[in-house]
Amino acid sequence: MLLDALGYGSKDIDWYLGNITDGQHREFLGLSSPVGIIYNPANTTPKAPISANSAIYPDMGWATMRDNWNKNATMLAVKSGLTWNHAHADAASFILFHKGSDIIGEVGRCWYKLPEYRNYFFQSEAHNVVLFDGKGQPRHRQYHSSPIAGNVSNLIDTLGIRYVLADATGPNSDRFNRYLRSFLWIDDIILVIDDLASHEEGSYQWLWHPIGTTVKKGVDLDIRNGKAHVVLRQLYPETLAPSDFIHDYPSNMTWEIHNAPGEDNKGDQPYYSFHLPKRHDRVKGVHSSLIRRASQRSNAARVTVGSESESSHTVKLQMSISTSLPTDGLCT
Repeated sequence: MLLDALGYGSKDIDWYLGNITDGQHREFLGLSSPVGIIYNPANTTPKAPISANSAIYPDMGWATMRDNWNKNATMLAVKSGLTWNHAHADAASFILFHKGSDIIGEVGRCWYKLPEYRNYFFQSEAHNVVLFDGKGQPRHRQYHSSPIAGNVSNLIDTLGIRYVLADATGPNSDRFNRYLRSFLWIDDIILVIDDLASHEEGSYQWLWHPIGTTVKKGVDLDIRNGKAHVVLRQLYPETLAPSDFIHDYPSNMTWEIHNAPGEDNKGDQPYYSFHLPKRHDRVKGVHSSLIRRASQRSNAARVTVGSESESSHTVKLQMSISTSLPTDGLCT
């Protein structure tokens, strides 16, 4: 808004301002304020931007990928940079928007003076990251910074394939000697692929912050928010135990539901953690899949997890092959 008022505006900026609600970002420049009345542009351009669908900002450690610029578009945003002050302890975290709604996100924010901000909202536990022995990035980094920043790189967006690599080894170097997270988006499937190694054996926990209504169905988390519907499945090294009788599935991953403060510290916002049953000093492979309802196109991507005659640790990404996923395990 200030750039536009100073003469650095563009049709893309006008389009953006025309698609946010008044005061959405709490910048105190809404139309209800005298300064906001002056700075708000007289006209906004409803036409969608002509910008690329994917962008990377290495200096900030941000990357975004989307399928289009329509209001019901799907967008994946990845962050892995410096941790300090406003830059939370969220290296290699991500958020997913689908059909105009947050669907996998983070809790949000509250006033900085509240203890919940420094003890939770800022910390790794409030983001979609991997913990080691229940701990994320050192908690004091909020004001002392991370000595080594994370980074995002290798952005690809071509022929229906989108990819970006997040390296969070630096911000987590007290516990990890390798923390690489790849995001691979093909057609209606988004894969999050982790390559992790720690200084010693311990327990790895994957955190997921679904937004909306979440129900565990078999090995999946079924997430719905407004018109958005996404199914989250842990693919490798193991799926979630398909029922609450986890003693019947000793090799499968287990899960916990945690209650945490909600947006503006109002109410509770539950989140999930997935756990391996054994301790490890390294874990590789495809850990999760975010799946939208596949279209009727014959070249839609599918994921199968081996077969009865193959090792259960074999993961295949195949084109034009019947899926082993249940038909209700997709989303609209």
